[in-house]
Amino acid sequence: MQRPDLVTRLGIVNIPHPWAVARELVVNPAQTEASAYARLFQTPGAHTMIPREQVSAWVSDPAFKPRHEAAMDRSNLDAMLNYYRVLFPSEPYAEYPDAPPMITMPTLVIYGKNDPYLLADGLNGLWNYVSGDLTINTWTDTGHFAQHEQPERLTQRLVEWLARPETQA
Repeated sequence: MQRPDLVTRLGIVNIPHPWAVARELVVNPAQTEASAYARLFQTPGAHTMIPREQVSAWVSDPAFKPRHEAAMDRSNLDAMLNYYRVLFPSEPYAEYPDAPPMITMPTLVIYGKNDPYLLADGLNGLWNYVSGDLTINTWTDTGHFAQHEQPERLTQRLVEWLARPETQA
């Protein structure tokens, strides 16, 4: 949104538009409840309260697990949580007062409807934020980590979409 000059095509996996997240946190109690993890992550000292095993619990692919653990060894959990402190809305929740910059490039959204953290209601009105060609794929058999739950399917879909003439730069 901030640098459209650097992006010719946009592929998004399991994250609603930031304005939609803010909206849903205000109007949707289920999304507020589902975002409890983010409020924990925003808490000062949260990195001392979250066991490494919990951070890594979502990794179920035995081929990926050693790479994940090696990356965690080189990482800093407090720094990782800064994403939530800086970019995820915090209480008291409020919608953004200004309209967002329009997303002008072709955009593909792939969304696992079984995501327990970012509910599919965040897709509502997405077309109001995107003036470029917009494609939304919802997968009923996928959750929050589509890249790990459905890696081959996700790769295939991205490659197919990127090859479409209307998404060519």
